[in-house]
Amino acid sequence: MIIRRNVLQRFKYLLILPILIGSCSPNKLLTTNQVIADGNYLVECRNNYRDANNVQKCYMNICPGVTSKNELDNLFLKPININGFKNATYYIYDKYTILMIDEIVENINIINDEAYIRKFSELLEDYGCPNLILAEDPDEEPAGNYQIVDIIYTLSGFSLKFAGYPISLESIPEQITLFQAVDLKRYLDSSPYLNDIDFARISDWDDAIK
Repeated sequence: MIIRRNVLQRFKYLLILPILIGSCSPNKLLTTNQVIADGNYLVECRNNYRDANNVQKCYMNICPGVTSKNELDNLFLKPININGFKNATYYIYDKYTILMIDEIVENINIINDEAYIRKFSELLEDYGCPNLILAEDPDEEPAGNYQIVDIIYTLSGFSLKFAGYPISLESIPEQITLFQAVDLKRYLDSSPYLNDIDFARISDWDDAIK
């Protein structure tokens, strides 16, 4: 479920977030309805890069929403640590962390794999344009002091988190998260991020990328 994924994902990201410098507020206040209806949203990206292929992204043959605990065990991966509570379990590896809920992979957080953690411009060449950008305030008591850019490919099931707001094409993501792909409307409707403008708001390309 998307709400559950985002809450746990935010908690996980706060654990690894470095000290952030630079913050700004988006110039445009965009609503979810505007983003869904506006065919020109993020057109600045599409003018220079191709569209995303909208195919579920997997990592080392591990696919969110598909790969089971038994299938993960059969890959003979050796986690550094395993942390669990209730029906959720984190499998922590050197380069990534897997969150499993009810014995199905919920998301994968890649934090130290040079094949993926590269310049934003290179990732755009490889993956094409996203269909959503969020500006986020990671503080425990958010106040609209946006310090994170979240580049989201809802139809491909992954996002790129960058420290700072705005970022540049030379910026390198702190984390890449893979999740089960959904259409943009369902993602927006289910996201707890957008219930609190002090925590997160939708951003335009020209605001988030300088």
